[in-house]
Amino acid sequence: MKIRTINFKRIGLLIAILVLIAGFVVAATWSGRVYSDIKYLGKLVDEVRKLQTQGMQLDNIPKAIRLAERISPTIDDLKQEVEHILPLIRKMENVAGIGPYLKMVEPGLDYASNLSGAAVVLGQTFMPLMQEGALDSSRSPSEMISNFLLDNQFNFKIAENLLLKAAAARERIDPQLIPDKYRDDFLSVDVYLSKSSLLFSGLRAAPYLLGADEAITYLLLVQNKDELRASGGFVTGFGLMRLKDGRILALKIDDSTSDEYNYVGEVRKPPYPMEELMFAHYLVPRDANWSPDFPTAAQQTQEMYYLSTGINTDAVIAFDQQLIVDLLELTGPLDLPDEEIPIDAGNVEARMIEYKQVAIDEGRSEERKEFLSILVPHVIKKLFENREPEDLVKLAKFLNEAIQRGHLLVFINDLEVQDFLYQVGYDGAVRPGEGDFLMLVDSNLGFSKVDQYIDRSLTYMVNLTDPDNPLAEIQLRYEHTFPGNDPCLQGLSRDNKNPNYMSYYFSRCYWNYWRVLTGNGTALKNAIFDPVPQDYFRFDDMEWKNEVDTGPGEGGTYVLGGLTVVPQLQIQEVILETSLPISVIKEGNEGSLIYTLRIQKQPGIISLPVELQVTAPLGFTLSSLPEGWTANSNQTIYTWKGNVIKTTDFQLEFIKV
Repeated sequence: MKIRTINFKRIGLLIAILVLIAGFVVAATWSGRVYSDIKYLGKLVDEVRKLQTQGMQLDNIPKAIRLAERISPTIDDLKQEVEHILPLIRKMENVAGIGPYLKMVEPGLDYASNLSGAAVVLGQTFMPLMQEGALDSSRSPSEMISNFLLDNQFNFKIAENLLLKAAAARERIDPQLIPDKYRDDFLSVDVYLSKSSLLFSGLRAAPYLLGADEAITYLLLVQNKDELRASGGFVTGFGLMRLKDGRILALKIDDSTSDEYNYVGEVRKPPYPMEELMFAHYLVPRDANWSPDFPTAAQQTQEMYYLSTGINTDAVIAFDQQLIVDLLELTGPLDLPDEEIPIDAGNVEARMIEYKQVAIDEGRSEERKEFLSILVPHVIKKLFENREPEDLVKLAKFLNEAIQRGHLLVFINDLEVQDFLYQVGYDGAVRPGEGDFLMLVDSNLGFSKVDQYIDRSLTYMVNLTDPDNPLAEIQLRYEHTFPGNDPCLQGLSRDNKNPNYMSYYFSRCYWNYWRVLTGNGTALKNAIFDPVPQDYFRFDDMEWKNEVDTGPGEGGTYVLGGLTVVPQLQIQEVILETSLPISVIKEGNEGSLIYTLRIQKQPGIISLPVELQVTAPLGFTLSSLPEGWTANSNQTIYTWKGNVIKTTDFQLEFIKV
């Protein structure tokens, strides 16, 4: 007779399963809704997944809200029913096999309850704005939205707290135990959950930006990208815009060169290149945007504006003419007073220049910015008249893209609101990141609008052959594309006999003080560029050293700077050979090496042609070739060519051959 060994472990597991089943049976007997709730929830989840595949279009938002309103109470009912057997479930969480699943019951219910609850609160709060005709009233949409955001701060706080509880419960859930069918959908929620704090920071900041609680005064900087400066262009005009409850109380734009802005109550020393090359004895407001870090440039400009006018402002908005062009693409043509034809994206730049030129020719220089004073309010009014949700979504997308590309820059004095801009990357700050970094910053110091004729490009060659001693070569190329014979003389050319002397389109030599911001720890080894001839300078005793200026830069960077003058129809190149910090390349998994690079584009430049060339570490090759990259025949040098229109990150992972 064969005697079987008693497996107490199996018997214990069997008893545990029977007890668990009994517990569920008892619970189901106490309330027959458990099974029906689970079945109903499964059906609702499938509806949510179906809606996800269609994309979150505006028409689907009300459907999603109604689904959340059905899901939330069902989960709460289920949570209440299961609560009676939670003590039993907790006791069995260490049982082999089923324990890990049981351990997720309580946090899973908490997660779903809080997540759906937040969706219901937000949905019911925003649903009135989604109704047809909701924005059709005597008040402007911007005024209605401003009041709506201020009035619903309590609801936003409730939703934020629910999502914080959901995030805490999510930490206790193992995604690997989620059925394959639902796992990707479950994980996709993590992205939104991680960004929810930014959403609520934005909802708190928006009323302040619209002047909902009290009026807010914006200092407007009209920057001309044809006379490039660090933050996007020469400040050709100053404006003041005052908002209250989303309504414009006042809006005025003045010429930045008027006498009002030529005198300051307290003298500030200008940047060295500006002092030497532009004969600037002291800093004036229009030249205060020297820093490529916009929070720095904005505060300096605010300070100089106050020293000139005595007017305090709460925030700064800077924009260039490209923003106006793009806005007119969005709004369509505008009929302006005293204009024979509608102003649109195709003719607005030419009309701005024509208006300015006529004012100068007729001796009305003080009126040369009047066109902007007329145009800007009409553009803003048309934007604020949008009453369809689809139009508001388009506007939000447009503003996001304009900020990302540097044609719209914003700084807010309020620390909490400014921190929100920093968190979402809307502050225009220099952001070197953790790896390699490069930012080209050009400043036109030639009293001209010649940047419209300059083709610039950047080539960056990185040699990682020895990862402990990475090297790089930076190549800057400037081509002047317009003919002319104006002498390359420092300052304004006093050629009064030339009928085009005061023309906006008059072609002069390009006096450019360039700066290259690199990662901290970069060191200059050698520089190759044509020195500026002595006879270009107005005075014989001018001692421009024709050297590369080096030192600490914004955002913890290391800056290289110098002067290049490009005559008409000529090309000038600058080559900078550097050593890089070893932090540009880091160890990855299984002995791989990862090189990262961030290229930040200067505001005011529409696009920067860039060529990257990276030599692999000795004995390594790319794990995979990223999109847009090519390799040489030996798989040792990798190249990327393209136009950088906003801050762009690159990453290459090398594995041993």
